[in-house]
Amino acid sequence: MALIDVYKKSSILGPIIVIALSIVAVVTLYVIIGHIGPTFSSDVVTRQRGKLRQHYRLPPEPVIANLKTLQIPPSESSLPPSVYYGSSK
Repeated sequence: MALIDVYKKSSILGPIIVIALSIVAVVTLYVIIGHIGPTFSSDVVTRQRGKLRQHYRLPPEPVIANLKTLQIPPSESSLPPSVYYGSSK
């Protein structure tokens, strides 16, 4: 009976150790790399657009600084703002 109890405990211990090591790895990476912030993606897109416009010799486009405007996909930018921000009442 004692051998069965040891086997049951060891079969549960393995996955718990894996989960603990995974959590430690995620926390360590977060501490080392840090939080990149919510504007990281918009900064990357702004830089990419600038490089592409320069590469294809297009005129410069004004940089959009309003974070709410950046969340709207370009294909839907012609819709009224009330669709995204609620009614303007």
